[in-house]
Amino acid sequence: MNFTFIKGLIGLVSIDKIFPLVIFFLLIAEIYILILVGQITGVLNLLLLIVVSAFVGIGFIRKQGFATLIRGRERIFGGELPTSELVEGLFLVIGGIFLLMPGFISDCLGITLAVPFSRKMMIIFLEKSSFFKFRANFKAGSAQSESVKDNYPEDIIDAEFWDHSDQKGIKKSSKDP
Repeated sequence: MNFTFIKGLIGLVSIDKIFPLVIFFLLIAEIYILILVGQITGVLNLLLLIVVSAFVGIGFIRKQGFATLIRGRERIFGGELPTSELVEGLFLVIGGIFLLMPGFISDCLGITLAVPFSRKMMIIFLEKSSFFKFRANFKAGSAQSESVKDNYPEDIIDAEFWDHSDQKGIKKSSKDP
């Protein structure tokens, strides 16, 4: 089968134009599935299932968030940047938003972002992609990129000095040459 026509169409469509369509169709699918489940289980059971899944999911997100926060603090105190913990925190926030949305598709997406294994796999994928081009070295309260660090030796001392010899009215000390 020849997919060049489809690849050409995908190349013409930008992500900012296709994202609202994806959200629209996701909402239509959520409503359709909610109606089907409501017909099978009844409206009260459906509402109970939505509320329980939101509370359980948010509780799990909260537990995972605190664990991520503690790991991030440990890395900061160890002199490292907590880049993976920040990305995990972002995934947890997005997962929490999905879990708060009523619907089963959004719950599946939220649980996928909440489970540590799948979150780690997504971070590994993002690190291998071009998403993370900047690696930082965090030492002594300052961050610098590794490429900058490699260009300069580590024994540089930063200092300031003033030359007062050309100014009038300033007495030279006995230590000045």
